[in-house]
Amino acid sequence: QTFGVMIADHATNIKRGLGFDQGKERDAAEVNYVRDRFQATMTFAKSPKSLSDSLEEKAFSTQLNYAFADKYKVGVSHWNGAQSGSKQKIYGLHSIWGFTHDFYAISELDYQINTTLGTEFDRKGIFYFQRLGYEITRGVHIVGQLEGAQPDLDNDSTKNNGYGLGFNFYPRPHIEVQGLWSKSTVKALDDKPIDLAYLIVHYYF
Repeated sequence: QTFGVMIADHATNIKRGLGFDQGKERDAAEVNYVRDRFQATMTFAKSPKSLSDSLEEKAFSTQLNYAFADKYKVGVSHWNGAQSGSKQKIYGLHSIWGFTHDFYAISELDYQINTTLGTEFDRKGIFYFQRLGYEITRGVHIVGQLEGAQPDLDNDSTKNNGYGLGFNFYPRPHIEVQGLWSKSTVKALDDKPIDLAYLIVHYYF
């Protein structure tokens, strides 16, 4: 689905925390309007029928992007989804900054509202992501990453945040390898930071 910076790393808060991670893929139809510096996208999305009725979601999203100075892009996204018994709205800001040919930054900030139908109870949350990357040689990137979330702004125990170092490796077309180690704090588990690491391999076809 078209939302935010659309990085392939589905383990981050802006993917897993918002329900855009692996296993949450949707069937979608898109309409795009593209100019030299401006892009507008409308997407109609629906969860596959293999999911239970209570998890099936129908959604409509929009995204606007503006590119400038040949190396920078800023954009806004909106997601409006409905499930049986609840609905979700997400408002996002994102940017990509190509400081040099090798050095870049990727940022995203999202505000989520989950509403339980019937009670009309709203749970509001915030999610953020910041990555700095440097391509040390062709196809090999080192990255520094900061991310966090608080899915319920009225409940401090839902806070989590982390910072760490990792790499992206593109050995050949259609193959991507990502690794990250981070020092993370998950309030629901402990106030003390813990070590987390993951390795992701993608093959595109």
